[in-house]
Amino acid sequence: MKLGIPLLVIGVIVLIFSIPFSVVLLIGGVNRITVGDVSGGIPAYAGIATVVLGFVLTTIGASRVFKN
Repeated sequence: MKLGIPLLVIGVIVLIFSIPFSVVLLIGGVNRITVGDVSGGIPAYAGIATVVLGFVLTTIGASRVFKN
């Protein structure tokens, strides 16, 4: 319970900031593909990685808080 609430709060905050960031990177990637640049590099996967991290933190926090 003590660790669950901070994990849940951090996970929600990460999701709130990473989902719009991921959408912006997705739109930028589509624009680059239409121009002909196919190499995305690490920034192409940063948005997806942060969204996954947010979901993992939220899931762990929620399962610890609502364990009853």
